[in-house]
Amino acid sequence: MLRYLKMYRSFVGNCLIREMEFRWHFILYSLINLIWMVLALVTFVFIYGHVSLIGSWTLPQMLLLTATFYFFDRVFDTLFEINFSRLNHMVNQGDLDLILTKPVSGQFLVSLRYFSFASLFGAVSMLGLIIWLLARYFWPLAPGELLVYGLLIGLGLVIIYSWWFSTLLLVFWLGKIDNINQLFRPIYEVVRIPIDITGPILKPLLTFVIPLAFVATVPVQVFTRGANYYMLLYGLVVAAVSLWLSNRLWHFALRHYTSASS
Repeated sequence: MLRYLKMYRSFVGNCLIREMEFRWHFILYSLINLIWMVLALVTFVFIYGHVSLIGSWTLPQMLLLTATFYFFDRVFDTLFEINFSRLNHMVNQGDLDLILTKPVSGQFLVSLRYFSFASLFGAVSMLGLIIWLLARYFWPLAPGELLVYGLLIGLGLVIIYSWWFSTLLLVFWLGKIDNINQLFRPIYEVVRIPIDITGPILKPLLTFVIPLAFVATVPVQVFTRGANYYMLLYGLVVAAVSLWLSNRLWHFALRHYTSASS
């Protein structure tokens, strides 16, 4: 484990050096991300100018949900999406061959080799907004709520990583598909709205079958309904099983990999 942590620290350092070589890309990408997130938040301000509730959600609760989603999304992009966008090229151009010769986990290398500092700026911005919303509308918090909220976000990251990564493995059978890393995104972005207003079919589906509720709705409900330790335990089990299955699928896909460079 210590070896992997040292390796990841080197990855982050190398990416920081590269990012600073293209500073205007970093600045513009960060600003564009921030503008998109602000517009999404302002949209709900306009909507709540005409209604007081959407389902059972008030404006502060909806803003917290939206901020949590974008915080989650930018953390995910920082850690994983930048790597996911490269897997198609690696498989079809033969770059994966070099990775598979390394004496470390190939899944670790293809998932975490690159780190996006531009996306990290958006995550920090949304974290600041979350803190302000909690202090302004939800304070005081019950003991342990912040910890449970953070744990649920972490479990959500593991769950979404595992499901999203598994969809990328289709490239081993389907060949060159430039946008395969976006295959899962339309499903994932459903959770920008509260899961509990999606109806009697989608609500259990997105909570227990495809557990996307752990992206934003379940964590935010810690502050709106109180900490649900059964959901925390369920999320822990789902995250562990999803990660294990993604690893099994990775090894299964490798058995069907024919080197593009040979």
